Amino acid sequence: MSKSYKIMFGIFIAFLAGLVILESLEKEPVNWFESYINQDKIPFGSYVLFESLSQNKSTDITLVDVPPYEFLQDTVHQGTYFFLNNNVYFDKDELNTILNWVSKGNNVFLSANSISKPTKDSLGLQTETLLSTKDMRQRPLLNLSNPKFKQDSAYDFGRTSYISYFNEIDTLKTTILGYADYLNENRAIKENYVNFIKLPYGKGSLTLHLFPKAFTNYFMLMEDNISYTEHALAYLNTNDKIYWDRHYKSGQTFQTSLMYVLFSNKYFKWSYYLLLITGVLFVIFEGKRKQRAIKVITPLSNKTYDYTKTIAGLYLDKKDHKSIINKQVSLFMEYIRNELRLQTTTLNDNFYRQVSARSNNTFEDTKALFNFLKQMEATKHPKKEDVLNVNLHIQKFKLK
Repeated sequence: MSKSYKIMFGIFIAFLAGLVILESLEKEPVNWFESYINQDKIPFGSYVLFESLSQNKSTDITLVDVPPYEFLQDTVHQGTYFFLNNNVYFDKDELNTILNWVSKGNNVFLSANSISKPTKDSLGLQTETLLSTKDMRQRPLLNLSNPKFKQDSAYDFGRTSYISYFNEIDTLKTTILGYADYLNENRAIKENYVNFIKLPYGKGSLTLHLFPKAFTNYFMLMEDNISYTEHALAYLNTNDKIYWDRHYKSGQTFQTSLMYVLFSNKYFKWSYYLLLITGVLFVIFEGKRKQRAIKVITPLSNKTYDYTKTIAGLYLDKKDHKSIINKQVSLFMEYIRNELRLQTTTLNDNFYRQVSARSNNTFEDTKALFNFLKQMEATKHPKKEDVLNVNLHIQKFKLK
């Protein structure tokens, strides 16, 4: 490398180093992602809430990372199941499991912007989204109905957000706990849009809240809003064991990727970029006149493909359709074990439910596929069309 090249290279590296230093000194932007995770200290995490509950010596909190359907199979769990997320969608089977658990004297506290249709249908509820026709930037106001907790000046969320509310409830059974509206000049709720209710179910009860941001770090640390959260949690029996759901969360509870850790820290990220740029410049300047002609080497032919094609042709020529179907099913089971990480020793409803959850297929479609494969394996003299149908069903299932 000539002297002029070295000088230019040094100047360029110094320039890049200056950029990295300036970038590292810049203040990180606020992360407004709605994670609702108990470990997140970002505005819409629930670190403050979780720590506040944990500091109460009479409160026993258990973190639950599995779906409620799986967790509640153990009948020893007694207490309150706490759900907090942007959306909480139970399917019919999971909802029936939860309601059966509640009917035995347990409780559910759920706060979400939207809940699943099966949940609303089972409880006789309907929800709507309130949109302001005057100003799309209006902020939500919250208040409680209990005179002991109600505040003359409603609690201001402080940021633009939409409001969900119950537009249809069973007034004979349902207790209204709180309301919501948009900010006005008096900071008072004029229209009582119900967004917080409690209804009995069997020997237990369900408490439903439609503004989960009221339990986030941002809301609790703003002005006196923490009193709203405390009063709302008064309907949560902290003397019972609390099962804190971490399955239904918009954010991931953990990250194990090395690149995620690297890029989550701006100092590591820009050091990585600097290393890459330096390496590229070194190759450009140092290898420019030293690179030799690269001999063209003909790539090896794909013998595995040719072998597979030959064996498949033999099976087709012999019209051994049953063997082909058996091998298709065996390969599909291997796919379940390797890709979906599930054991295939026992094929029951619980197995179908886990496969459907991990493959983005419905429970009914999953069960129908396995029943179809069993039927094909049991067929003594399948036809060529049966072979094609088995392949078509499997490929359709994988593409979901």
